[in-house]
Amino acid sequence: MSIINEKDRQVVRELLQNLERPVKLLFFEKGEACKHCRDIDQLLGELVQLSDKLQLEKKNFDSDRELAAKLGVDKAPVVVLLGEGDRDYGIRFFGVPAGYEFSALLDDIKMVSAGDSGLAPETRSALAELTEPLNLQVFVTPT
Repeated sequence: MSIINEKDRQVVRELLQNLERPVKLLFFEKGEACKHCRDIDQLLGELVQLSDKLQLEKKNFDSDRELAAKLGVDKAPVVVLLGEGDRDYGIRFFGVPAGYEFSALLDDIKMVSAGDSGLAPETRSALAELTEPLNLQVFVTPT
């Protein structure tokens, strides 16, 4: 059974048809004990079928610790979005990117593909004034 129904597949295909550059979805799974890894794997597998600019690469969090550490990944399951040349924009999705998070995933894929956040010049100026690293996290719970 598909996670993305046929009607939604068509909408997603249209949203992704103008991606500028390739995007890699790097999925760190946690092994057999992972409660949601199978669902995430299936969702991402269906998603990458909808655009030739998307690539799915699966890693095991335990056996690929060096890569996880390099990317600052300290827990799994997680999907890391990487741009062209494996450029890391710091975008992470922990858990299943479904529901509202699925639309955020699509928006982030488009931004990574474009290589641009779409932030206003004023916001870019304010961010340029930061003098210390900033860890911004958005927590979402199902309602």
